[in-house]
Amino acid sequence: QETEASQANAWYALAKTARWQHKYADAADLAWQGFECSPLSPTSVQLAYYEANSAALLGDKSRAMSALARAEKSAEALPAIDTGVSPWSFPAERQAIFALSVALRTGDPDGALRAAAVADEGWAAGDPHIPGTWAQVRIGAAIAHLIKGSLDGAVEQVTPMLTLSPEFRIATVTGWLIDLDKRLASKRLALSPEAACLRQQIGDFNAIA
Repeated sequence: QETEASQANAWYALAKTARWQHKYADAADLAWQGFECSPLSPTSVQLAYYEANSAALLGDKSRAMSALARAEKSAEALPAIDTGVSPWSFPAERQAIFALSVALRTGDPDGALRAAAVADEGWAAGDPHIPGTWAQVRIGAAIAHLIKGSLDGAVEQVTPMLTLSPEFRIATVTGWLIDLDKRLASKRLALSPEAACLRQQIGDFNAIA
């Protein structure tokens, strides 16, 4: 504030810290404050998505959907100049991760699969392929298929990313896999050899992250 610089990055750092501390209400509020005081930019769009994701984690579906709509509208207004490779970039593929997460947390697996399709379309069109982003999309799509009752669909989605090099097995990726593993441990899949095999693969993946 004293230097009259953009505050967006600082607000995002505060919101992200609160998110990792599982202070979801604080994270949503900090992200909203950052969005409100920042000019339109990839970071301000990310703040809106962050509010949506934090609200979804908090269980506030109404706020999550409202923030998601604001994020998507702001993203549409961005000029298409984001390279996608800067630490502060927020291309369509990263937007898809947040939209996918919100959809899963608000009980919309079909919406999650649509978000994953948006990311896949971007990569197919030549957008930069960031391994961690790609991995999170694959796991999110697998969770969506599992919610819809398709273990085969989940296996098909997640298997390609299980060969990811250890240096790309960052906390966000392993966190998504832990969520998938918990779902695979459900009573419905207790006798499934395919589910047991996938759980073993997930354990092996995370063990050398």
